[in-house]
Amino acid sequence: MSGAREAAFSVLLSIENDKAYSNLSLDTCLKKTDLSKQDAGLTTMLVYGVIARRLTLDYFLSKVAGRPIKKIQPPVRIILRIAVYQMLFMEKIPARAAVNEAVLLAKRRKLGYASGFINGVLRNFSRKMNSLQYPDQCKDALFSMEVQYSCPQSLISFWQASYGKEAALAILEQVNAVPPVFIRVNTLRISTEALQKELETEGVKSRFSATYPQALQLLSAAGLRGLSTFQKGLFFVQGLASQMACEVLAPKPGETVFDFCAAPGGKSFNLALLMEGKGTVQAFDLYEHRVQLIQREAHRLGLENVICAKENDAAKASPLLGEADRVLCDVPCSGLGVIRRKPEIRYKELKAFDGLPDLQYHILCEGAMHVRKGGTLVYSTCTLNPAENEEVLCRFLDGHADFALCPFEKADEGSLTLFPQKDGVDGFFIAKMRRC
Repeated sequence: MSGAREAAFSVLLSIENDKAYSNLSLDTCLKKTDLSKQDAGLTTMLVYGVIARRLTLDYFLSKVAGRPIKKIQPPVRIILRIAVYQMLFMEKIPARAAVNEAVLLAKRRKLGYASGFINGVLRNFSRKMNSLQYPDQCKDALFSMEVQYSCPQSLISFWQASYGKEAALAILEQVNAVPPVFIRVNTLRISTEALQKELETEGVKSRFSATYPQALQLLSAAGLRGLSTFQKGLFFVQGLASQMACEVLAPKPGETVFDFCAAPGGKSFNLALLMEGKGTVQAFDLYEHRVQLIQREAHRLGLENVICAKENDAAKASPLLGEADRVLCDVPCSGLGVIRRKPEIRYKELKAFDGLPDLQYHILCEGAMHVRKGGTLVYSTCTLNPAENEEVLCRFLDGHADFALCPFEKADEGSLTLFPQKDGVDGFFIAKMRRC
């Protein structure tokens, strides 16, 4: 297990020093290290757990460290966070083991000068852990919630203003939950039932989705790329809300479909499967390396004859692309609906998202230009922010009289917001329109 903690330390330090993305930094680390499946799982849990619970960890560390957290050197601070996370949130790891491993980690990383300090702080925390209290909610409700849910007060206030206090609290109850992992079965190669059996032989347990027969929820998800079933192209990872957006677009065999902002390609692959491998899915993305990623995955899944991946700036007019029967605009967004998967998003300044609605609007307008008369346009995001969702949709409809919302399952009015606490999926917005 020492290797897992050291790997987690390396990833967290790169995120701290280089502002690296957690998922990319973790993937790179796991590919470079020869960790067992169990250790890879622990590394993943520690990385995402420490990021998600940072405000909580720092609050309690501030009570026992004897100095402000910001004045502790980043490598030492990270070791302390890893240890306290284990003591607070991982019941199977004894406190003594967490302390000892932290001291050993410091020495292995040439931080021996701080090992005494680390040992003292953690032993002090271990002694006081059961008596430490969260801030008094009666005195400062927002601060108490910030520490309890490790979510900045600004974001809590934003969700309260957007959805009401009760819904905001329900969202907060989910932001630190372990997100479910769903896969989309490559139904051109195998049935859902048969894939479940093959996964079982590889030690991966799964359960059927109550909503989508072509989806499986994995009960363990470490090391998926090493599975024979993955390498044979029998599935790809795709969240259930994302799968729903594809179902709402509802492409038919033989049609032409455009998928703007397509990388990493999950929706394009799903659309191709819904079309039974007949027709064309034009998968557009801004960057060449992301287009190549789509192409590689399409090849793995045997969908290269259906999917045509190309570079394209979705925010700029491209009349040469022609028309499509159906267009999906799953636009870049703030990601406030997928904080469970990308916990660092919660710490971004809200003003950093101010320019997104204009970009989203322009992408939606460009996508609409390519919808044939009678065709379908779907707009989707993975955020919980009305300015990026309902307000962009209203702005678009106000300026495009030839488009009208059309109902779909669960959304009689043609659009809906999905909430983790209510719908059991990522926070998501989906709107379906038809060109008159």
